[in-house]
Amino acid sequence: MVREVASEGANEALVQQTHATDCCGCPAVDSDYVLTHSGVFREALEQEVPRKWFLVEGTLIAALRYGAHAQHLTSGKLNFVDSDFDSVVICRPEQRADIVRRLMNHLPGWECHTGSHVVKLQATKPKLATTSRSAGGQTLRDLRAHLHFLDEGSDGNFSVPWGQESSWRHWLSSEVLSESLAEDEISSCPSGQISSEALAVAATRRFRSYRARELPHDLVFPLQKVQWGGGDAYAPNKYLEILRGWNDGEYSKAPLWKPRESYLATAGLFQCPCSLDEDDYSEICEGFSRLQASGFAAFDCSA
Repeated sequence: MVREVASEGANEALVQQTHATDCCGCPAVDSDYVLTHSGVFREALEQEVPRKWFLVEGTLIAALRYGAHAQHLTSGKLNFVDSDFDSVVICRPEQRADIVRRLMNHLPGWECHTGSHVVKLQATKPKLATTSRSAGGQTLRDLRAHLHFLDEGSDGNFSVPWGQESSWRHWLSSEVLSESLAEDEISSCPSGQISSEALAVAATRRFRSYRARELPHDLVFPLQKVQWGGGDAYAPNKYLEILRGWNDGEYSKAPLWKPRESYLATAGLFQCPCSLDEDDYSEICEGFSRLQASGFAAFDCSA
């Protein structure tokens, strides 16, 4: 049974990190803590669902940019790319709960919050020192990992689960089957059940459920090898296309290989500008060549 907790903001054992350094005057983030936990998460995925998972969103960007979730440049500047770990697991719908349970066995000190199709895992002890978006003061938050899913069919093809269509809308049929919550959205929750409170909330939400939810096979397979979490991880086959189309073009506005200077060390949690110079960009581009020479997928500075 997947363990559920009452609140993601559980206030227990708040421990401030001690090995962090400032970047351009931005509040310190303990990148060692982030990198260590990315390795734990990667190893759990590879042991329980080997070669049936891949990175998405900012996590994939970090892997293609640095081969790691955060990177200190020679200049001392830190690029903390994303505040969460995001991955997609490919499995049959009835396997989700067991996969989450097995993953949790590798993640002591983590908590699991189940939802309809995205499972949020949180490393809670110790917590990660960051800064609040509004007040600008230091706060402590859980490091989070999000598990997305693709449903694997008996024919070897796969489709987008109910409720996750918004991320993949770019590749789905424009024909909408329903804009209300379907019954199998409820019955296929990873935990195998959903609380009456969650049902009440779900009743007020509207999902764009597409009639054709199967994705092109070559969009995802064959998986491409990337470096992340201290070892081999995976990217979808057409990783640039997926990044540019994900969530209605969330990552399509700027060259993906270039860090966002407004959020360089803050993982998008709040703005704290830190400018990169020519030497910084040259170092980043040289890193792409090293990753590619080692057999890993990486960005290209010309793209």
